[in-house]
Amino acid sequence: MIAKGSSIAHGRAAINYAMAKQQAVLMGTHHLGGNEVNDWLTQMELLQHTHCRIRNRFLRFELSPSKNESNNLSDEEWRKISTDFLRKMGLQDNQAVVILHRDDTPHLHVICNRVANDHQV
Repeated sequence: MIAKGSSIAHGRAAINYAMAKQQAVLMGTHHLGGNEVNDWLTQMELLQHTHCRIRNRFLRFELSPSKNESNNLSDEEWRKISTDFLRKMGLQDNQAVVILHRDDTPHLHVICNRVANDHQV
């Protein structure tokens, strides 16, 4: 498994990019209600306003299992990968959107709020 991540200021653009791919599948959200990007971002921004000095308010990760591994994974296994990743990174209490790209090299996009539900960064 390869994971790449960075802090970013453009959460909306990252989610829209990940959702716009032809073979993109929403795997789920963590600590977010609603079914639309605007719903998720509104909820994320409510927490982010408690830390107005943070410039890059989102974390973006790409999770890529090996090609042999990823070709046989079920949706539930992809969800488990994202949940385990968030827990191991200490982000289990953060809001996140998880999107799977089912292209030649299947991989997950995880866009996460840097501010956790307990208002910690």
